[in-house]
Amino acid sequence: MKALFVTLSFCFCCLISFSQTPVTWDIKQNNNNSSIEINATIDSTWHLYAVNVPNPNEGPLPTEFHFSENSNYQLVGEIKEGNPISLYDHNFGVQVSYFEKKASFEQEIKIFSDNVELKLEIAYMVCNESMCIPFNDFFTINLKN
Repeated sequence: MKALFVTLSFCFCCLISFSQTPVTWDIKQNNNNSSIEINATIDSTWHLYAVNVPNPNEGPLPTEFHFSENSNYQLVGEIKEGNPISLYDHNFGVQVSYFEKKASFEQEIKIFSDNVELKLEIAYMVCNESMCIPFNDFFTINLKN
């Protein structure tokens, strides 16, 4: 009975730790309404991979931002990101680019009407010293013209 309790307790702790997301996102429209600012806070033992990874077909999955199509706004250019750490990763066998602790992204936008609802999916991968986990997070942002 004691062994069963210990096993169930271990499984419960693992379930709780995997249910927590190592990245917290803060998404807002900038002060002059010309861009969307996306900021990530990354737990201390994890890495968030960049949008622009040196080898997109090898190694970790890059962070991707998928904005819903809507005739009330237009994305301008590509998403911009802060300066990631770039180095050779022996586990992946390629050069990688990632962020630690914080990451910032910005997407310029033209808004054509008032009170526009923007839907955004962020697909990303985080890794620590022992594992990598992919995530897909969904957000809805109300934009002002």
